[in-house]
Amino acid sequence: MQQLQTVSLQEALECALNAAKGKKETKTVLLNDALGKVLAEDITARKNLPSFDNSAMDGFAFKAKDAGKTLKIKTTIFAGDVPQAILQEGECYKIMT
Repeated sequence: MQQLQTVSLQEALECALNAAKGKKETKTVLLNDALGKVLAEDITARKNLPSFDNSAMDGFAFKAKDAGKTLKIKTTIFAGDVPQAILQEGECYKIMT
C-alpha cells in the first residue's frame, strides 16, 4: 500500500499555481473554432454599436389587480412620449425605449 505524503498549505498552493500556468504560444483561429480557447489579449471594438444604451423594450405597465390576466395592449409608449396614462380594467401599455 502506498503511503500518503503530507505537504503544507503553502507548498500545495505553490504546486497548484505552478501546474496551472498557461501556455505562452498563440495562434489565430476562425471565430467558429474559438470555442474552448482563451484569448491571448483583450479585444476592443473601434466603435460601440449601438452608440447609446439600448433596451428595445422595457416591458409593460398595467394595474396590479390585472396581474396574471391576459390584457389588451391599449397603446405603445415610446421613449420621450408623455401619454395621458389612463388604463381601464384589462388594458396595458407596451413600454419601448
